[in-house]
Parts: sequence; C-alpha cells; structure tokens
Amino acid sequence: MADNGFIKQLSDLNGVLVGTQLGSSTDAVARQMNDELKAAGGKGFSDLRLFQSYPDTAFNLSSGQVDAIVVPNISAAEFMKTTPDAFKVTFSYGKPAYLSWVTRPEDKTLLEALNGTITRLVKSGQIAEMQKKWVGLESGTPEDGYLPDNAVQLKQ
Repeated sequence: MADNGFIKQLSDLNGVLVGTQLGSSTDAVARQMNDELKAAGGKGFSDLRLFQSYPDTAFNLSSGQVDAIVVPNISAAEFMKTTPDAFKVTFSYGKPAYLSWVTRPEDKTLLEALNGTITRLVKSGQIAEMQKKWVGLESGTPEDGYLPDNAVQLKQ
C-alpha cells in the first residue's frame, strides 16, 4: 500500500478504493476483507478494482488510481525493493500462505531429494539468505501446520 498515513488496520479500508490482481489468491482475500468490514457494520471498500498482474496493481497505486492494494508479501517486498520510497506495507491480514513442492506418490527418490535439500538449506540458514537477497524479506519455512485441508503428506 502507499504510505498515505491513514491506513493502519483493516477498518481503515472502509470507503477506500482498493485494487488487487484478478483471479489471484488475493482477489479472494480482498473480497473476504470487504465482507468482514461490512459484517462489522462498516461500508466496505468504495470499490474493488481488479488488474491483470501485481505490477499493474502497483502502477495503479503509484499513479493514484487506487488508494490501497492487496498483494502477497513477496510482491510487496519486490515493489519496496525496486521503488523504496513509493510503497509501504501498512498491515498484514490472515494467516501466512506457503508454496509447496508437489511430487507423485511413487516418486519417493525425488521426494527424498527435495526434502533433504530443503532441510539442509533451512538448517544452514541459506534459505533465509536467498529469500533476503532475491525477494527482500525472510518469509520463513514452516515445519508443520502448513498443509491445506485434505492434503496428503508422504512420510519418508
């Protein structure tokens, strides 16, 4: 979000023009935020504008076409890294979402190689270093509680 000084929490988005990426995970999150605002007796967003990409949302925020954007932390970090004075994360919403490597159940050798490499990189601190270098923030690597509902995790 732009550092306009008045958006510090969810309720500050009542009556605000918000943007996000069409069909993305944050599209659903933004709609949930709007519903939550209305359920709490607020006006909700003045409008939700949907764009083709996260960079499009950032452009529309910087050009004043929207007042705030809902984007993943990784996108926000990239925007702040490339244009440090233009954007600021004013608050986070919801639980963290993580990306996963998925293999077929019969690919046990590949699964073991992926798990082993990721574990080694986490323990050595290299994952955190790469996250900071390439993304601009350390997002952490959970050991449990990250699987979506009904997911199956194969044990090694």
